[in-house]
Amino acid sequence: MNGKLKLIAPVTLIFVVLCWVAFGICASQNPYFNDITPYFFAPYQVNFNEPAQLVRLITHVFGQTNFNELCVNSIIILAVGQIAEKKMKSPLNILAVMIVSALATGLVHTFWRPDISMSGCTCIALAIAALGAIIPDGDQFSISLVATFFVFLVFCAMRIREIGLSESNVLFSHAIGAVIGVAIGALLHK
Repeated sequence: MNGKLKLIAPVTLIFVVLCWVAFGICASQNPYFNDITPYFFAPYQVNFNEPAQLVRLITHVFGQTNFNELCVNSIIILAVGQIAEKKMKSPLNILAVMIVSALATGLVHTFWRPDISMSGCTCIALAIAALGAIIPDGDQFSISLVATFFVFLVFCAMRIREIGLSESNVLFSHAIGAVIGVAIGALLHK
């Protein structure tokens, strides 16, 4: 051991840190942040004539509805993110998957439920978990594939359970965004 610290999944780690910072900003109740929070972390009635508002279609993934959602998404992304990022062979590929998933989720939600705001990175957690499960480790079947697939199934079951618990659930938007992100990830992996 040479004593150097090696960052295995930089994009995954930076993303989760940004989610925690955004949650801290949103939870701070500081009057300075009252205008920033809904503008950057929750797409709500996006005006497509204002280019600055289009940023919300992507940055909504940094805001979280509540602490439990932040914890669950962070655990999934950190647990499976390094596997998926390693399999994608380039940090830019996983970053592209995150951006495409966020944008697709924001657009689907804007057209499907423009009357309610949305935040959270469930689309990215789903996409990363699915990519970690479906992208093979070379020519061999690995235990990480089985573990990742199990995590993906448990995560999906938890999110599907929420559909009955909330009237304003936006899981559909997140699922569509994740599917599009996984498709882009599969294309980038080839």
